[in-house]
Amino acid sequence: MIGVFIFKFYLLTRAHKLKTMEEILIKDKQKYLDDCPLYEHAPKLTDKKKCLHCRQIITVGDYKVFRYKDGSEYICCPNAPQCNGSAIDWFEVDEDFDS
Repeated sequence: MIGVFIFKFYLLTRAHKLKTMEEILIKDKQKYLDDCPLYEHAPKLTDKKKCLHCRQIITVGDYKVFRYKDGSEYICCPNAPQCNGSAIDWFEVDEDFDS
């Protein structure tokens, strides 16, 4: 029963987050990554990564950016909003994060 409650809470929280943010279009995606404080050395747009959340292999250049109402921006998985992974959840394709 507690598992059902947690799952429903997750869905409500996720739905709330989607309502409080909007996708923004980035004209120069490589510059956006280069300027992002998350990276010391930003990946190339053609690089392949594996998303920890959806377990899909993605092309970095397909990322999406969402802005919250407070102005903060997040680099998200190309599979967003179905996947809630962000850039910190992307790993090298050959890394095994299942173990």
